[in-house]
Amino acid sequence: MLLPDKLYRHIPQFWMLMGVLFFVFALMTGPDIRFFGTYILMGFVSIGRSVWLYAARRRVARGREVTVLTETQKLDRRNN
Repeated sequence: MLLPDKLYRHIPQFWMLMGVLFFVFALMTGPDIRFFGTYILMGFVSIGRSVWLYAARRRVARGREVTVLTETQKLDRRNN
C-alpha cells in the first residue's frame, strides 16, 4: 500500500506522539492502575521506534551534497 508523501514523512512524529501520550496517560493514572508498567514500556518502545525510523530514513535519503566555492579557482591548462 502506497502512502501519500506528506503522510509518509510524518510517521516518526506519529510514533513520538504516541509514545508521549502513553507516558502522559501512565503518569496521570498513577502506579495504582493495573497496566501502569505496560503503558510506560509502550511509551519507551514507541519513542525508540520513532528515533530508529528517523535515523534509518536519514541514512538512506541523504540530501545531495553541494560544494560552494568561496574563492576563485585557477585552472592549469598546461597539463591537458
